[in-house]
Amino acid sequence: MKTLIVYYSLTHTNELLAKEIFNRWAGDCDLYRIAETKPRSTFTTFLDNVFKRTPKIVTSDLPVGLFDNYVFIAPVWMGKVATPLKAFLLMNKKEIKQYSFITLCGGIDGQRDRLVGQLNQLIGHGAEVVTELRLDGLKENQITQIMKERSSVKLASFFKDQILDFVKNSEMVSSKEIITA
Repeated sequence: MKTLIVYYSLTHTNELLAKEIFNRWAGDCDLYRIAETKPRSTFTTFLDNVFKRTPKIVTSDLPVGLFDNYVFIAPVWMGKVATPLKAFLLMNKKEIKQYSFITLCGGIDGQRDRLVGQLNQLIGHGAEVVTELRLDGLKENQITQIMKERSSVKLASFFKDQILDFVKNSEMVSSKEIITA
């Protein structure tokens, strides 16, 4: 089975996470970065969420339908999947048979359940695995190290067990044979 790891990252922290997962993935996989057509600001992020806008993303020749399994990685903004990932999901939902989602985020209580519901609504079926790596569980100096140093080594050391569990569980899913009616 072939897996596509798709990520969006405004501040590069979820990019570090994507590369860490890509490096730990044992099976056949590719890495794809979602890019927007226009630069993003904090204000456009706020407006997208408040007015439920979907931004324009750069389209590619990526043959999305050739993959059996997907791993989506993006930040969470105001309790919702980042809108550039939302745009990708809406464009490609017919091709996505099985998927997992992981995020490095600030986190609020009950957010994971809302993410599960939102992903289900966007794609039309649920994720196999949904994981939040919550910054609110770290000490301030650890958050500063991740944000300032942009270090995947620091990220991996702070969230080692959760990343390994996510990869293991997602790989188990990707090794299942998909049966379609």
